[in-house]
Amino acid sequence: MKENRVKRILDEGGLALGTHVGGIADPQIVEIIGFAGFDAAFIDMEHTA
Repeated sequence: MKENRVKRILDEGGLALGTHVGGIADPQIVEIIGFAGFDAAFIDMEHTA
């Protein structure tokens, strides 16, 4: 099973940084978020047409 990096950071007492993404239907946004240094992204497409 793939390691959950956010869980590992939190278990070690660190701070995991995340961000919210809504309305952007481009998979490259996840790569950009990773390159920007975030550990996680919450992607909400519920009200996106």
